[in-house]
Amino acid sequence: IFHLGYLLLLNSLDKEDPEYGIAAARALDGLLKMGYETSVDVVSEEGDRYRHVVLPCLKYTDYLIINEVEAENSLDIRLRKADGTIRFSDVEAAARRLLELGVRKLVVIHFPEGGVVASADGRCCSAPSFSPAREEIVSTVGAGDAFCAGALYAIHEGYSLEDLLAFAAASARFNLFSSTSTGGAPTLEAIKKYLETKQDYENQIAAIEQEIERVRDIITDMFKQQKTYEIIDENRKIRAQHEEDLKLQKQLDEIGTNSYIKHHEENNQGEP
Repeated sequence: IFHLGYLLLLNSLDKEDPEYGIAAARALDGLLKMGYETSVDVVSEEGDRYRHVVLPCLKYTDYLIINEVEAENSLDIRLRKADGTIRFSDVEAAARRLLELGVRKLVVIHFPEGGVVASADGRCCSAPSFSPAREEIVSTVGAGDAFCAGALYAIHEGYSLEDLLAFAAASARFNLFSSTSTGGAPTLEAIKKYLETKQDYENQIAAIEQEIERVRDIITDMFKQQKTYEIIDENRKIRAQHEEDLKLQKQLDEIGTNSYIKHHEENNQGEP
């Protein structure tokens, strides 16, 4: 993989080309013809050069790895709302649009809240970042480059899209603990260990949540059974009361019948 870093900061490659539109596009096409896969990231800057410089390079780019501001300027859209929030679905749509504009294999867009990756075969996934507590962050300088490096390693090693985002996010996370762009750079073993530990922790949390759900179901069943018992008991009481009522009615009927017979006999005693 040949990685062209900091497009828009490379004067000789950012200049116009009569055939390719921009010199960087010619260079990337030459690398593809030599059998390389190509990767590009972009420098964040103010201005309107993005569409002029970046778009002509897309069809010669296998892997485009940029942040949300660079995606906004390349597509002339707004991803972050006025209140500062950003929706993953909007970033996914931007990644797909960059594929439509020519990126050959993958578009990865990262931002403080997380990352999105979309592939030319239609797959797309997103994941939150692994940001530490705000008071633990020393500097964000170089975090985007660390994410890009992690993504490139994951691509080279054939990681799934989900694992690519996780590895890149972990790489960026370590960079937040240093005041320089390279001081927080972790070893490969450190990233893998962090991800393994995080996965173990998440598995434990999932197991606890599963156990809580199991206990909740048991308690719910107990209440249902208790309610059933109460209904059965109530039905028994109703039946018993009904039987008592029938018995009483029978007694009253017998009393009434006997009284009538007695009264009738008394009235008929004086008759011949």
